[in-house]
Amino acid sequence: DAQDCLGEGVGECDVPVRHEYRDESGQLIFTVLRRGTGSGKRIWVEPKGIKPDERTLYRLPDLLQGDDPVVVVEGESCADALCQLGVTATTSPHGAGHWHHRYAELLSDRGVVIWPDKDESGLRYGRAIYHSLKGVASSIRWVEPPDFLSESGDVVDVLEDDTKGGRDTVLDLIDTAVNPSDVSHLEALGADPLGESLVETPN
Repeated sequence: DAQDCLGEGVGECDVPVRHEYRDESGQLIFTVLRRGTGSGKRIWVEPKGIKPDERTLYRLPDLLQGDDPVVVVEGESCADALCQLGVTATTSPHGAGHWHHRYAELLSDRGVVIWPDKDESGLRYGRAIYHSLKGVASSIRWVEPPDFLSESGDVVDVLEDDTKGGRDTVLDLIDTAVNPSDVSHLEALGADPLGESLVETPN
């Protein structure tokens, strides 16, 4: 789980935020560490040299504890924020552009809600997940980022918006998520994402 700087101004904290990726048994596989914000942000993985087929979904043991819907977001901080609200959530390591086909197997027969960041890379990432989960997940729904969000806005930004956001808004957006096939601008992005470099191919 995220530790140390979580809940503080990360850019003001010398101790990195840690996001631990564990296997089905809870054994630590690797940790993503983040320090700073904006142009000064640094992200690294310990240990180095983790192969693609060794990677897994974030908070995997939590996913396996129940059968409630799973919200897939972009970034560990968004997943952590939702989990603090009692929502089961996950993401793939390294964010947009790094969804692996085999991650879908971990969500087999599960209801899934996809919450993309509000930018083109977020939409493409979300769409890649959607296509990967077709015929695998029991249901797939899509959160349309609200109009009040700025470009690249995410779950955390909605949660921290004092005017229109907050806990109730986040939960309502999840509850009212729509069928991705009804989101017309997804297909307007272009080619099938399973044929794009944004999705890692099986080894």
